[in-house]
Order: sequence, then structure tokens, then C-alpha cells
Amino acid sequence: MQKKEYTTIDIGAKNIKIIQGKFYNNTLSLSNLAIIPTPENSFRDGTFFNQDAIIDEINKARKNNGIKNNELIIVVSGSSIITREVLFPKMNEKDVSKVLKFEIEQYFPVDLSKYIVDYKYLGEVQTKEGSKMKLLIVAVPEYNAEAYMNIAKRCNFNVNVVDINQNALSKFAVQILGKENTQESVAIIDLGARSTTIVLTHDSILQFGREIAIGSDEITSLIAKYLSLSYEEAEEYKIAKSELFLDSNIKSDSMNEEDALIYKDVNKKFSEVASEINKIIEYYNSKNPQAETNKIFLTGNGARLTGIDKFLEKSLNIEVKLLDDFTKFNIQSKLDVKEKIYCLSNAIGALIR
Repeated sequence: MQKKEYTTIDIGAKNIKIIQGKFYNNTLSLSNLAIIPTPENSFRDGTFFNQDAIIDEINKARKNNGIKNNELIIVVSGSSIITREVLFPKMNEKDVSKVLKFEIEQYFPVDLSKYIVDYKYLGEVQTKEGSKMKLLIVAVPEYNAEAYMNIAKRCNFNVNVVDINQNALSKFAVQILGKENTQESVAIIDLGARSTTIVLTHDSILQFGREIAIGSDEITSLIAKYLSLSYEEAEEYKIAKSELFLDSNIKSDSMNEEDALIYKDVNKKFSEVASEINKIIEYYNSKNPQAETNKIFLTGNGARLTGIDKFLEKSLNIEVKLLDDFTKFNIQSKLDVKEKIYCLSNAIGALIR
């Protein structure tokens, strides 16, 4: 029996990604795909500022790309999504939901009446008090979730699943890398245009995740400002010069005047991204000293910058590799997805149920 198809939507600050397909028996089958620019100033860090513009673009993309499937898996994102690892006494699933209602507030420094809360079972751990169950608790702001649901409804979708980008990214990476490469603690980093998502997995299971509102577009904007270039010209310049700007050992007097003008500040921006990533990994390691992160995998459009893997490896003192070997991800599609897969990680990961 064939698993049914779904449409998945991942809304980003720069692009909206829509795919139609199914994941069954380790095979990804894609029948339709659309990557469209997110309307200017309509969405940022999980918050919608112009739902109408986004709805119009999604409807146009569906019509232009023949995306007729109405069964939706939607990916929600934003740094306001809170995740916490907690240990609970062993109990059945029905009792977990009841206990969470009374005890969950001690784990979150916010008013949870304004959040939608769910959890994921991560397995059992041994403590001094005996065996306990480990849960990943997720809290999504109610206004955030309602906005996504409203957009889905107005685009005539039936919402089947709501997934968070951290979970989708984790599933995407585990499928590509294989469980043999994710048994230890590894970090998967999605270097997006205007945000960066960091997830940490252990034994192939998502353990922790964070999204930070900083991405490679800040570097593009900096270049555009210094050199009086358009966004498109600055983006091309960034890609062409990335290896130079990511080299911390190079001397500015060996560069041409144009490169030297912006080298210091651009390199500093890259360093800021590395610093934020380091804080998150160090926090996770402090909570999990028995399973410290020993490898990082990069995806997202930012991962395509030449030298970014070596730069982060040196900055973080952890082995860094590009998540670019898709041989274990059996893709069946007439569409050209090879060059697009870097920015489809969340949309594809959400299909993996």
C-alpha cells in the first residue's frame, strides 16, 4: 500500500518553500515543487506582518506549479519557540499529559497560557533516583500557531500535521547521514538567509534545538552598504569572495582596495554567527556532559559559501562537514532538486513521519 501524498510548506524570511510528495520505505518521491520569494516585510523570525501578501503568493505558486494536493504538513519556526529537556518518573503516555498540566510551568519562564505545548519522548535515562523518562517539551506561542493555521485555512488546506523546523531539520539530517553516523551527539546547523537553526541529536533523536535571528543576509547587506551595490550584486560578491572573507589569517595589505575596505567587518559578522552557535553547543554540552557534541553538519544556503566549514571548524574546535552527500536519500522525481535541496531541508524533513 502506497503512503499518501502531502503538501508541505516552510515559510522563511527570504523564501517560501512548497513541496508535494511522499516519503515511504526510505524513498522520497516529489511530484511538485515551488520556491518563491517571501513578500518584502511580511514575515520575520516566526512573526507575520502581512498574511494577505503571503497567502496571495502561496495561491499563485500552487496554480503556477500544479500543486493541487490539499493535505498539508506545515512547518512553524521562530526563536520564540521554546524547547526544554525534562526528566519524569516512568509512567504511561496518558499520565504524562496529565502530569505536564500541573508541573510544566516550572520548566518555562513564560506565561504558558499563551503557548501551545506538546512533547516528544526521547527515551529512558538512569539517574541516582533510578530509571526516568526523558521528554523534549515544545512550547509554541499561540499567536504564532494561529497565524500559520489561518494562512493554511485561507489557502484551502486541510492541516494534517504541524511540525517545528528544529524537528524537521533533525529528521532530514538523520535520514541523509544514516543512524550509524548519528548515534553519538552531533549538531546540525541550517545557515539560512535571515536566521540560523541549530539542533543537537543523540542516538539519532532530536535532543535540543534553538533558532537565532541572525543569518547570511546580514553579510550581504553589509557588503551592499559598503560598496553601494544592489542586493543581488552584493550576494554574488559575497559568494565569490567568501573564501577570502572567511580566512582569518590573511593580511588586509595583500588585498585589493575594495576587499580590504570591508574584510574586517565581514569577517567579524561571520565570527558573530560562530559565537552564537558556540554558546548553544556549550549550553547543551553543560547539560549533557556524558554526550558532548563531537561533530557538526551544515546545510542551508549559507553552507554553500566556500570555506564556511573550515571557518567554523577552527572557530568552534569541532569537526565540521557539509551535509551534501544525498546518496542515502533515495529521491525519485522528474524535478530538478539537486541544486535546491540545501534550502528544502525543513520541507522535506517534515514529510518524514
